[in-house]
Amino acid sequence: KNFFSTINSANSYWAGFIAADGYITKDGVSIKLSIKDCEHLEIFKNLLNYNGEIKVLKGVGTYNPNSVFSALNLYSIKIKEDLKTNFGIDKKKTFNIKFPTKFISKRSLDSFIIGYVDGDGYIGVCSRRISFRILGNRDFLIGIQKRFSEICQEQVGTIFTKGNIFDLAVYGKNARKLFKHFYNINIIHLCYF
Repeated sequence: KNFFSTINSANSYWAGFIAADGYITKDGVSIKLSIKDCEHLEIFKNLLNYNGEIKVLKGVGTYNPNSVFSALNLYSIKIKEDLKTNFGIDKKKTFNIKFPTKFISKRSLDSFIIGYVDGDGYIGVCSRRISFRILGNRDFLIGIQKRFSEICQEQVGTIFTKGNIFDLAVYGKNARKLFKHFYNINIIHLCYF
């Protein structure tokens, strides 16, 4: 399982996705998504040539006992170690993850951001105004904000506090620029881009 051993745009997307929606276990990585996104886990499983099953869970770890989830458990110490070494993804990542700095290309960095947005981001349109929002810890969001500012060629976004977590928000013309930029990157993703 060398999928995350050498950084590229495909594994950067999935690392970003795991940084947002996955969790590190003692013997690997798990991802739990709404049942409607089960196909996304199938894509990842097939990309890895992984033979394990995607499990269907009901009401596990939620306030709603009727919620249905799909879960993929990857039992691989190698994947776990590569995610930590190359992307800084480790246990208790929500509050401790640092913005990765090992990217060999802007495309890999942007692919990581797309994956993260697919997991912990929001792109919305209200009255023809685009908003781009991402949740995370402050240091991590500052890294994303720097990349966004580089893309837009000016300082963009505001970071708000939401209890223990932070929210990076970009609106208007800069959100539109970001959407166009990320939309033009040909990488697997959920419905945002």
